[in-house]
Amino acid sequence: MGTKPFRTIDEQLNVLQDRGLKIDDVEITKKILLKENYYNVINGYKMPFLKRDLDGVLNDPEEFIDECNFTEIYSLHNVDRELRMHILKYLLKFETHFKTLCAYNFSNKFKDPYAYLNIANYSTEKKALSQVLKNIAALSAEVNKNTNTENPKSKYIGHYIKKHDSVPLWVLVNSLTIGNMSYFYSALDDQLKEAIAKDLSDQYKNEYNSREKIEIDATIQLVKMVNLFRNVCAHEEVLFHYRLDKPIKSGIFTKYFKAANLSAVDISRSDLFSLILLIKLVLTKVEYLELIKGIEEIFNKYHSRFKSVEFEKIILLSGFSRDWSSIIQSNI
Repeated sequence: MGTKPFRTIDEQLNVLQDRGLKIDDVEITKKILLKENYYNVINGYKMPFLKRDLDGVLNDPEEFIDECNFTEIYSLHNVDRELRMHILKYLLKFETHFKTLCAYNFSNKFKDPYAYLNIANYSTEKKALSQVLKNIAALSAEVNKNTNTENPKSKYIGHYIKKHDSVPLWVLVNSLTIGNMSYFYSALDDQLKEAIAKDLSDQYKNEYNSREKIEIDATIQLVKMVNLFRNVCAHEEVLFHYRLDKPIKSGIFTKYFKAANLSAVDISRSDLFSLILLIKLVLTKVEYLELIKGIEEIFNKYHSRFKSVEFEKIILLSGFSRDWSSIIQSNI
């Protein structure tokens, strides 16, 4: 396929109108496309508004459904942006909590400077070797970025190296990504993994009056899921129809959800609704209720802005059914 030619804003509008998209205010639409980028708005959010044949296959060439308006596509773009900003806040809360638990438990067991760079302090299982090596490489790289104490990447890490000749793990983790921490947790021996999972379990049991513990496998799955969705949110990618390429193991999570109106299928889709269900395990009840309330407010704000497609059909692409809120409430 050849490279697509550059199109001016006027040419972009002509393409959209030729495909059946209604544009009420040309000047405002031009300003939006210049500000937000045609690719981000149209290519990212056109999918629910395109015509399909009886088998559900998109028409070729593309055509917008009857009465579809540019403002609807832009409204979906804004719904997605507000969801990303709102949800990211709570993913970061867990990220900080998880980093803290990992650093505390590891440092409590291994007290030597740079103990986290010693391969002997990690799992000795053969299947974990790859994770151990990736983890040590990532931690070593982060330390190396700050060894020039006159111009360190991180001033607080540089300060520790200059003043104390080393940087403790509880300081280093602030510069690590949740992806780094996923490698870190997977590289630990089972005793440390269990200790961290127990800390998460204690919070969950206390907050939700539950007897169910959060297992190591569930922790690994959660951290991976949070990492991938966090990256989508942080990099302004399309969130509403994002789902994991490799579905999570729903069987290890069903015990946390007792309501009859929720099945393993809701979890196994590994879509945005699945994330919202599972993040409950690592948030306080107050935080979780705030998260749900914020999503409801975003949906209510934009609900009436969709005419050519029902809003309920659009959010269903994210896994949210009409009664999604009551399903979640019944599981709190």
